[in-house]
Amino acid sequence: MELNLLRSCIFCLVSLSGAGQATSKNITTESYVNSIYSATRQAWPVLENVWDTHVYRQLRLIVADDHNAWAIDSKSLTKLPYSEIQQRHLPVDYMHYQEIQWPDSRPTIYVSLGATLPPEEKARFQSETKPVPALFNVATHEAFHFFVQANVWKKISPDNDSRATPYPVQATPRFYRNNIIRSLYASLQGDKNGLGHARFWFDQWKKLYPDDASRIRQTDIDEGSARYVEIAAEIIAQGKRFNTAEFQHALINKMKDEINFIYTHSDSESYPIGALSGFILDMKKMKWQSDVVQGMPPLDILLGNVLPITPQADNKIESKVNQNVNEINIKLGTAIGNFSKAYNYPYVIKIFVSSELSGSYSLSGGFFRTKKIPHDLMVGLSSSANWTEGSYSVKEVVAAAINNSPCYRGKRGFLILYAGKLPPSEKGRLILKTEKLSLNIPYPDDIEKTHIIYLP
Repeated sequence: MELNLLRSCIFCLVSLSGAGQATSKNITTESYVNSIYSATRQAWPVLENVWDTHVYRQLRLIVADDHNAWAIDSKSLTKLPYSEIQQRHLPVDYMHYQEIQWPDSRPTIYVSLGATLPPEEKARFQSETKPVPALFNVATHEAFHFFVQANVWKKISPDNDSRATPYPVQATPRFYRNNIIRSLYASLQGDKNGLGHARFWFDQWKKLYPDDASRIRQTDIDEGSARYVEIAAEIIAQGKRFNTAEFQHALINKMKDEINFIYTHSDSESYPIGALSGFILDMKKMKWQSDVVQGMPPLDILLGNVLPITPQADNKIESKVNQNVNEINIKLGTAIGNFSKAYNYPYVIKIFVSSELSGSYSLSGGFFRTKKIPHDLMVGLSSSANWTEGSYSVKEVVAAAINNSPCYRGKRGFLILYAGKLPPSEKGRLILKTEKLSLNIPYPDDIEKTHIIYLP
């Protein structure tokens, strides 16, 4: 994952005997934590049957709210001294996640609970028969990125590798990818022509939009396979054995809402495309995962020997994609245009936030790419962090994603722009407060020359 972006969850009380029992109306943090433990105990030990890895047998999950912390793995649930969170300066904003180091060197992931359980999650736990905590899903998904994919999988990425959607967004390639998703779901349900239809849309997309296909290839691999493992873990946590008829039935029901969604961001399409392809490959008893590790997207493997079948285009879906894309382009126009102007303004203050800084991050708009800026853009970024020397916060801004650029000390992170005049020093500190930006740091000595502020 390019940046540690917020996804989140909290905890609720269920009997330790199962992850899927109905809950009472009074859902507490402790009960939610217990349900996470139930899910990890049920699913993580058997995920090696889903993917050839022993990581989940060793994995430790640390969770915390604003007063309490717990360590969870597939064998135990342990209350921790809250100092373990404080001394590491870990954020407790809902669903902040990151890899952390623990003294015994076991793979460890931290996911924050937030101060209270979100109303949506509480409502889901009250309405669903066998709810699995969203935080469990996030922990399982991100652990796959951190401890299975990272530094092990072969990366066969072109120079334009990016999860960002080109702006202005084009409707036709998004329409093709939406049709691929629906065709794969039809195949999952037993439609004999489903894969042929998927092949037709796949060929059209790659032929007419080769840059789009090349750019999103690695994201299809990374996010598609992680989503596959995440969904499998959730269904197993509900008591279903992997790759059984009962599992397949639950899978079809699980994917129904995702299939009816209209996708307008190329990276958001990567999740269902990769997951559906993986499950269909399992149904066909095909060996495929080693090819994914070597850099082949699951969809490419699935459709390798499939002949295209021309489908009848769904005009309603095409119309809906066009409508949604037009709305996005109108919404993004001002934000991206203003950022582009500020980026090229010679006296703009560039605030670089290193990915090494532990803080909270959320992204409401998504990743986009424009020819006017040499970096992917993060639209709707909200972020904050506190450290020994200072603090910052931004709310719903556009930022540039920086990936090991020599212009910014070879580090990864993101770039915020401030086009106004900096206030004078207040006892050696730069204290800046606007509607969307707050900054309290030691006053940079060379800011008049460099126009760059590095955090931390």
